[in-house]
Amino acid sequence: MTQTAANGRILRSGSHLKDTTTFPPFFSCPGEVKDIWPMIVRLMVDVEDIEGRKCRVAMHIQDRGMSFMQKKNLVKAGHTIAVLYPMSHQFMDFSEGFRIEDPSNVMFIRSSLKELFDADTKVRSPLPAKCCADNCDKDEDLQACSGCRITRYCGKEHQAAHWGAHKAECKAISALSWFHNKDWTRFQNRQWFSFPPP
Repeated sequence: MTQTAANGRILRSGSHLKDTTTFPPFFSCPGEVKDIWPMIVRLMVDVEDIEGRKCRVAMHIQDRGMSFMQKKNLVKAGHTIAVLYPMSHQFMDFSEGFRIEDPSNVMFIRSSLKELFDADTKVRSPLPAKCCADNCDKDEDLQACSGCRITRYCGKEHQAAHWGAHKAECKAISALSWFHNKDWTRFQNRQWFSFPPP
């Protein structure tokens, strides 16, 4: 089953981030990065899920996670990590978390969990009826932001003036398109979904 958002985006079944069947709360993924350990051995990040529980994610992949570290500002405290097919792992220090062996099952998103959840809610809401710039009540001939296609403005001047307030939201809405394009109810095997390369 699909749903069409107000901006025309198709929202596939199970793509709502608050759907706990698709995105379960046990050390939920996605989770927000709190600490980064770019160790000599491998990249490890401490993550806090939406319920406030903390766990460790360790990259047991060929390059030890350094390909993620080389992307400018990708692995950063406050950003979000999403893990497909998470399997609980107990580390040698008896802490629990995730051991990642396939880099295509991990995505770092340059938005916080709160920004992503707020963006997910906004995508599912009706389009704004008036210009989103501060102190503007114009409601005719509105043009959608070319990035998110949801926030609307009466002209380029108001869009430019509002960009500082809209930038993080725009980035989060754009990041959600991968999640919204998947029919999460049609899972068949471990190879069914994979993230695009970083």
